[in-house]
Amino acid sequence: MPFFSIVIPTYNRADFLEKTIDSVLQQSFQDFEILVVDDGSTDNTNEIVRNISDSRVHYHFKENEERGAARNYGFDKSEGEYVVFLDSDDLFSKEHLSTLNEHLAKKQEKFICTRYDFVDEKGLRRNSPMSLIKSGYHNYLLFLQGNPLGCNICVLRSNPDFIPFRKERKYASMEDWIFNLENLRSSSLMLLEATTVTMNDHGNRSMQSNHQLLIERRKKATNYLKINHQFNRRELKKLEGQTHYFCAIHQYIDGRTKMGLIELAKSTKYLGINMQLFLLLIKLLVGHKIVNKVKDWI
Repeated sequence: MPFFSIVIPTYNRADFLEKTIDSVLQQSFQDFEILVVDDGSTDNTNEIVRNISDSRVHYHFKENEERGAARNYGFDKSEGEYVVFLDSDDLFSKEHLSTLNEHLAKKQEKFICTRYDFVDEKGLRRNSPMSLIKSGYHNYLLFLQGNPLGCNICVLRSNPDFIPFRKERKYASMEDWIFNLENLRSSSLMLLEATTVTMNDHGNRSMQSNHQLLIERRKKATNYLKINHQFNRRELKKLEGQTHYFCAIHQYIDGRTKMGLIELAKSTKYLGINMQLFLLLIKLLVGHKIVNKVKDWI
């Protein structure tokens, strides 16, 4: 039985997938299996995976149901003591698994992760929101504002309290947020100091595609959490306020100033006035195109 099972859900990511798998194969810690869960791809994903001559790489094809269902499928097929989720356009550094293993050799954790950074299409790197979060243990309160973690997480496969990803398509792109918040209601996440994952910040990432659809799904995910979990008044205000802030950002990116201002006003109602909201107000008033031109000049 391998120590780690790396679950890679994928859908039409053949251009990225080979490098993603190779980043796992190049790990300094080699006790793992890789489960590529092809969620109904119509490109040459099958060919890419089957040309990799390593017996630890397992290819599973299934009908398209979105990433939540694909991750659950991979989890069910896994055999490792720990399951590590990796998106098919992202990369592990060579020390990712050894960094996790070094800690887990000392103490078993139900949920553990490292930090990640971004690399854009020009090869430029930048920090992720995780750079502002202290290492150590965190619970669901970290995720009331949203999901700074993404799906960069390693989970104990034998955890009896494990809650699978929501697989409904209406929560796609929000399934990892719901997953983290639900599972950490009764457990803790160990965040390690090291940055050992890189997210590929390309134009087709799910969080950069259809902004109106993202807004719709964020609101549906928020309603799901409110209906299915108990939050106190302060927690609810943060959950609602941060959701409206998220929507305001995506309205701004989409060039919908009026709707962005409406969402920002709703966010201020729950969160009060702070520098973060004030800066977004300035951006909305100036306009997305002008802000981007200023960035280019700088």
